Amino acid sequence: MYYLSHSKSKDPIPDNLLKGSFDLKDGRFVSFCDRFKYLRTYITPNLRDNFDIEARIMAAKANFYAYKESLYCNFEIDIKIRKEMYMAMTLNILLWGIYSWALSEIHLKKLSSFHNRCTRAICRCPMDLVQERHIKMAKLHGQLNMPDMEALVTIRQLRFLIRVAKMDESRLTRQVMSSQGARTKDTNVRGSKLTSRSVYRNALIRGGIISEEEKKSCILTDTWTR
Repeated sequence: MYYLSHSKSKDPIPDNLLKGSFDLKDGRFVSFCDRFKYLRTYITPNLRDNFDIEARIMAAKANFYAYKESLYCNFEIDIKIRKEMYMAMTLNILLWGIYSWALSEIHLKKLSSFHNRCTRAICRCPMDLVQERHIKMAKLHGQLNMPDMEALVTIRQLRFLIRVAKMDESRLTRQVMSSQGARTKDTNVRGSKLTSRSVYRNALIRGGIISEEEKKSCILTDTWTR
């Protein structure tokens, strides 16, 4: 895989890499790879999560529409059962690997858009009806007793952090929590460049575990694990 430097992130990948292969001798070779799947998570040359998140949305969409008529929009089945099945199957597919994502606001909007669309389908409330009657998504989520996407993401991130807090300090996962660089401006990307550390910090703030005043500080496990 070819990793682009920040100064060349907008440049095309050279043809000799795209079309070539690298001889390892003894009849073995390695071809260029524009994405690599490891433990169901995609790694791409730009080292961002865009492709992986899009892939999760497409997989969840395929699952939802496969069961839409027979289950999710089958109004002979109790709505509580349909909601529970949606959370057990489609949402788990959608949010697989979320612990390693550096989620931006754009990513969260895409996830929320899909979640809201599924919610409207389960509630039998199409978009034209929502617009006509000015129905808020909060009302539909309340009808299903189901959190919105931001809450779902925060809950999963905090559950992951609970597991990290219980790890021995020698564990690599726990060490990584405070080893990443701070947020910096990326001139090639609109807005700020996110790290996993800043994403976890935001989850702790939303969960009320650390305050806004501590936002710029490192995530110190001896303070938020108490």
